[in-house]
Amino acid sequence: MTYQPPPVMYQNFSPPPNQSQFGGGPQQPPVNYQQTPQMQQPTGAPPLKEIYDNNNGPREWRFGLFDCFADSTLFIKTCFCPCITYGETKARILNDESACLVNGLIYAVAGCVVGPLNRNEMRGKLNIEGSGAGDFCTHYCFGYCALIQENREANAL
Repeated sequence: MTYQPPPVMYQNFSPPPNQSQFGGGPQQPPVNYQQTPQMQQPTGAPPLKEIYDNNNGPREWRFGLFDCFADSTLFIKTCFCPCITYGETKARILNDESACLVNGLIYAVAGCVVGPLNRNEMRGKLNIEGSGAGDFCTHYCFGYCALIQENREANAL
């Protein structure tokens, strides 16, 4: 037994007349082309070209400093073990998965120093506005929120 495709059925289609009403050649039915779906950038996120394009000037963080409750799993992980969040962020920025453990240990020993330094480095790489003094104050006053913001920013790349 061989496969035979089903017959093609045309609904609401009548063949065009041999001549148009103005005496020209045969009339053609209108062609309906369907558009292919286009991939869309997630809402609220600038295109990646814009992130690395320094000609536009510094940009703002994609995620707010006090949006730390938006991802409850990340919030709980950061509250109980901020060195894991820091290590994951640093590994993502460096694009090196093996850097996670080492950087997590470094943060466990000297988090008050390396936290602001990492934020400053991250801002420089991603062309985000701010200052070194602002990075220090952010980590000193709102350390967990800063770690969460940096992690979410790194994961959005």
